[in-house]
Amino acid sequence: MSLQVTKKEHLTSRFSNAIEQLGSKEPDTKVGAIYALGRLALESGEDRLVITDLLIDFVRAKTQMDGSQIDPAKVCREGDATPRDVVAALRLLLFDLVDERRVHRVDLRRACLKGVEFPGADLTCVSMEGAVVYTSVFVEANFVRASLSSAQLEGSDFRRADFTGALAHRTEFGIGIDPVMAPADLREANLRDADLSRAKVISVDLSGADLTATVLREADLRDTVVSGGVLPTFVDDATNVPPGVKGTLSNAPAAPGRNCPTWSVPPPGCPETGIPVPDWLRCWLRERT
Repeated sequence: MSLQVTKKEHLTSRFSNAIEQLGSKEPDTKVGAIYALGRLALESGEDRLVITDLLIDFVRAKTQMDGSQIDPAKVCREGDATPRDVVAALRLLLFDLVDERRVHRVDLRRACLKGVEFPGADLTCVSMEGAVVYTSVFVEANFVRASLSSAQLEGSDFRRADFTGALAHRTEFGIGIDPVMAPADLREANLRDADLSRAKVISVDLSGADLTATVLREADLRDTVVSGGVLPTFVDDATNVPPGVKGTLSNAPAAPGRNCPTWSVPPPGCPETGIPVPDWLRCWLRERT
């Protein structure tokens, strides 16, 4: 019994140290605190999901764009790269602490992600509505059943990424009006059953991509490259279809259910907050001791 108490006290002490380090102004110290929380999450099964939630809150608070700005997407693209502490937290969430049951969804709604590199990351069921992902690398990443509506993904690399069942209404993969901003790279991507209704796919390279049963209702495919792609898709519903491209399906059905969970809730006694985690963690520590 005393051994269990000692172990719990040791974990609590390590949590407390990580909390204090998160408040540091030194980038290296904050990154160390993030990885310390990650190690604790892997060691303590009963605390893993709570720490996952805390990291999700941390990322959301640090990446969400300011809606009061005239053009927050432009500010994102012209601003600094995503901070190292956010990259560290995302690396944990998308690789080491992936929740196989999808109880806890990574929340990147209206997030600004610039210059991040997460090849092979698991973003199953991720929520990225209205996000801006710029000059970033997600080669072979998993976006199965992800929510990407109204996201702006130009200038990023999604080669061989899996978007099966993703919802991408009005998503901008390529807008074709800015010579500086290249379209997203979707070569050999898997877009099976994805819903790209009203998406902008202008000048996007879809060479070798799988568009089996992809919904393209009112999607703009102007100057899209589809050589070598698998195209038994609802291309008749699209606009500005490249010459020579014909689909084998005529009318797209309603999008299938995606079976992703709702948002998780904070621990009992701790209020939900968008403020980075120190106060949130202190409350949680009081509850668990």
